[in-house]
Amino acid sequence: MKKIMMMALVCLAIVGCGGEKGKDFIGAWKSTTDGEIITISQAAGGYRAESTGTIWDMEFMLKAESDTMLVNSDSNTKALELNGGGMMVSHLRNGVKEFSRQ
Repeated sequence: MKKIMMMALVCLAIVGCGGEKGKDFIGAWKSTTDGEIITISQAAGGYRAESTGTIWDMEFMLKAESDTMLVNSDSNTKALELNGGGMMVSHLRNGVKEFSRQ
């Protein structure tokens, strides 16, 4: 009985520590080339990315494909990705742009 309880606790610990995909995106990110800021927050069913500091402020609804990739909720196209260097790469507008955490 003691072994069964111990195995159950280990399983619960493993499942509970999994975390939610995409949580590392949450926060504010500033463009390395201009004044654009993308603020990412959790929203129902995924994430909301708000882009400010350009001519047009925009909002995007995203969902996590993995820990390092968010895609557009409606089209499933690549939207944001985290690279190994602590930077975020945006595919939200025309072209690719790098952002650093603010």
